[in-house]
Amino acid sequence: MLLIHFIDLEGSKNITVSYAIGRSDLVLIPIQGSQLDADQGAAVIKLIEREKQAFGRDINYAVLFTRSSVIQARDVTHVRKQFAENNIKVLPAELMERSAFRTIFQIGGSIYDLTTEETNNPKKATENAEAYATCVVELLG
Repeated sequence: MLLIHFIDLEGSKNITVSYAIGRSDLVLIPIQGSQLDADQGAAVIKLIEREKQAFGRDINYAVLFTRSSVIQARDVTHVRKQFAENNIKVLPAELMERSAFRTIFQIGGSIYDLTTEETNNPKKATENAEAYATCVVELLG
């Protein structure tokens, strides 16, 4: 059985973030596709690279696009191109902007519990979350 722990840390570079990165098997760097987010993601990648050297071990990481829109704006395309040019791994599945993901914080439970009376198209949200989970498991091997 594969046991996965998710630790959601603030985006600042501090000792707690450094400690967590150094002990992780996979670091996901969430960004929303803006240049500002891409710049912050690049700073995290530099921190990961320093931690790899400090701990003398490989630390797998990938960028995760979050709150994505079905229609991709030019700035998102530009950010994706920057990551590709720099050989930065990007998770193939991205978390789309869906009301179901916000609704679970309002009413509790999980996306599997949501109905069409509570949110728009919970099935699409479930499919999106499962695609994301599959990508994470594949990255972990």
